[in-house]
Amino acid sequence: MSRPFLKMNGLGNDFVVVEARETPFAPSAEEVRAIADRERGIGCDQLVSLEPSTNGADVRVRFWNADGEEVGACGNGSRCVGWLVMEATGRDEAVLEVGERTLHTRRAGDHLVSVDMGEPGLDWAQIPLEEPMDTRGIELQVGPIDAPLLHTPGCVSMGNPHVVFFVDDIETAPVREVGPMIEHHRLFPEGVNVGFAEVKARDHIRLRVWERGAGLTKACGTGACAALVACARRGLTDRVARRPDHRMARERRPRDHDRPGQRRLHRRAAVSAADPKGVDIVTFGCRLNAYESEVIRARAAEDGLSDAIVFNTCAVTNEAVRQARQAIRKARRERPGAKVIVTGCAAQIDPAAFAAMDEVDLVLGNAEKSAAGAYAERPAASPSEGK
Repeated sequence: MSRPFLKMNGLGNDFVVVEARETPFAPSAEEVRAIADRERGIGCDQLVSLEPSTNGADVRVRFWNADGEEVGACGNGSRCVGWLVMEATGRDEAVLEVGERTLHTRRAGDHLVSVDMGEPGLDWAQIPLEEPMDTRGIELQVGPIDAPLLHTPGCVSMGNPHVVFFVDDIETAPVREVGPMIEHHRLFPEGVNVGFAEVKARDHIRLRVWERGAGLTKACGTGACAALVACARRGLTDRVARRPDHRMARERRPRDHDRPGQRRLHRRAAVSAADPKGVDIVTFGCRLNAYESEVIRARAAEDGLSDAIVFNTCAVTNEAVRQARQAIRKARRERPGAKVIVTGCAAQIDPAAFAAMDEVDLVLGNAEKSAAGAYAERPAASPSEGK
């Protein structure tokens, strides 16, 4: 597959944009992953195609995450496409057909574009959830039942599903540990984007998002909108939230035709966050794994581990194992100099398979992962101990 493309960036989210209004573009999941691969392909968070509109909009837009899955919305990608259309037409606004939604974009300054993201979905079936729940605060917690690390997040659909946890300190929020576990939780049949929001003031939210199919990214437009909706519904913020370094971030703007309890979202920028340095723990599976990951983090610190990524895997399904292997490859591409360590149930059951991966430096069984000295420097050994 070979065709011209444009590489674009919106607040750290990067996109490969393909013109498909004259020549159809129907990439397979494998082809999307190859394009998004930062080592062997072009590299991007999302692949975007521009197609003829079916409803009178300027263009129909489709989005694929780096894992190959097509998704229903992307806020920063929509802003990038809006800018392209406005540059081509000379107008100050552009209308996009995105899934079943019609999004209106407008110029908001030099290389600044605002997009009206439409009404948020607030009913449990719109997210969707596996069972009926009050989406202001669903029954979900991470950690021990009597002392959860996180609990009662809000849920919002912005054309794609979001769950938002409220945290006291965004710098210590377990984004890498909890994000992949919640992304594939049974409660979210279509998967979910996992947000972690720290409310600094009634007009200031700090946010990090583990994106469905993409992992931790530098910005998430729909995630920023979802965070404001979730916070405002809990009475934590007003309708406008700001980042001092990113101007206005997002705003809930009522319309005359809004139904009671619903608002439209208008955003001019997203909230970004830098990746943490040092040791990252990536957790898959059950609540126990999330708790154990905190133990692993402490043990790794005691052993003097640095510049490393530890994967605490789950083997409850083949999909969980596949997701772990995919995350390992992605982590190696993003941090080529970091040491990659794999532990947990999947590593316990089939250590040789993980040890055979070029990206993996060390494999630890369940009995070893919290043992003293497990993360200290060591020579190459058998597959059960590492490569």
